[in-house]
Amino acid sequence: MIMCYFYITHYPTMFNNLSDTEIADLHDTINDLIDNYIEDNMIYIFNPDFKDEMIKSITELVVNDYLYSIEIIVSDEDNEEIYSSIEELTEECIDNYCIYNKIPKRSNSITFEEDGLENKEYLSKTIDYLKNQEQPQQKTREWYLFRYNLITASNLWKVFGTDSQVNSLIYEKCKPFQEYNYESMQSGPLFWGIKYEPVTIMIYEQMFNTKIADFGCIKHPIYSFIGASPDGINVETSNMRYGRMLEIKNIFNREITGIPKKEYWIQMQLQMEVCRLNKCDFVETRIKEFTDQEEFMENKDKYEYKGMVVELLPKFKPCDMSNNNEVLAMNKNKFVYELLSNEDDEESIDSINQRIKTDNENHYIYEIKYWYLDEFSCVLVHRNTLWFEKSVPEIEKIWSTIEKERVGGYEHRASKKRTSSVDNTQRNGCLLEMSDDST
Repeated sequence: MIMCYFYITHYPTMFNNLSDTEIADLHDTINDLIDNYIEDNMIYIFNPDFKDEMIKSITELVVNDYLYSIEIIVSDEDNEEIYSSIEELTEECIDNYCIYNKIPKRSNSITFEEDGLENKEYLSKTIDYLKNQEQPQQKTREWYLFRYNLITASNLWKVFGTDSQVNSLIYEKCKPFQEYNYESMQSGPLFWGIKYEPVTIMIYEQMFNTKIADFGCIKHPIYSFIGASPDGINVETSNMRYGRMLEIKNIFNREITGIPKKEYWIQMQLQMEVCRLNKCDFVETRIKEFTDQEEFMENKDKYEYKGMVVELLPKFKPCDMSNNNEVLAMNKNKFVYELLSNEDDEESIDSINQRIKTDNENHYIYEIKYWYLDEFSCVLVHRNTLWFEKSVPEIEKIWSTIEKERVGGYEHRASKKRTSSVDNTQRNGCLLEMSDDST
């Protein structure tokens, strides 16, 4: 534990009566409380307000218990002044404590670090190791099946959620793997995020002059029931971000705050633990679409980052396709992404489209969307090994339950269907009576 002897600029008048020993005792008390709070609550650092809650809790304990015990608070006015000063002192002690004990900030808006690259040899070996691991390509059937047998970074947050969320996680991991069309989703926030993830990567690469490599789902080297699918890793060896992971959220309809939500912070921590990397850039973008090419041409000069997404459909109908995986892979919907500049005109765009047609002879252009970057946020999240150490027992407990109930039965975890009366006079069409086990 580090001792925090921080001298605030203005001690309250009532502190004048404290001796040097009592001042030292005050600091010791605050540091002991910090130590205890971290020990008991470290697992909850995923909450965005974790530090604020710690400051509040410790400040109230010091003011209400310690200072009253030495009889220095005599009026509400004194109390308010002292509370503010103790709050300031507590925050400084927490910052020093975390620095000394190498507990990183939850996130940092400053993504460029003076200390530069970590050990480059270690990063190179780690990235080579990751490339050689079994990792089904993202969003494929194999990827979904691989993830089915793991607690993954994207759903780990439920382990630390409500009883209902824990129940939901166990149920979804116990029920049989379901086959469905993994390429069929074409609308909504989730589709938007998938559609524009490559665009965000292109913007990030250009903005920071780096290169991002794609990875599939990777198992934890020690805990075989844990896995993660990073959005990418910086692999440009000459770049200061070499070895840094990337987590992308393409915002559809919420505010960008620059503060990772609980589930996103947990997701990044698990990704860093699985990959044995210590830094992750959390990137949020708001990408908007122009109505058509004409609107793009009229407004392109207003935006630094803009481009086009070309959706391609296969020329072959499903009935013309064989069961050969290579043929199937060649004949599915796909997107081609292009960054455009202010110099691009209709002629250059026509040239780009012609190139796309030539490069994709088994497909035809179905739709072209022109987009622009409306908002961009990048914050740095450091790996918190202490948090993971505290969290592993909870994750193991949930996985043990999953293994047990896959054999012994999990049906009791199915959500209860709520029934509601329907006024048939207010609806048109056909009403069907669903059975109790319908989904």
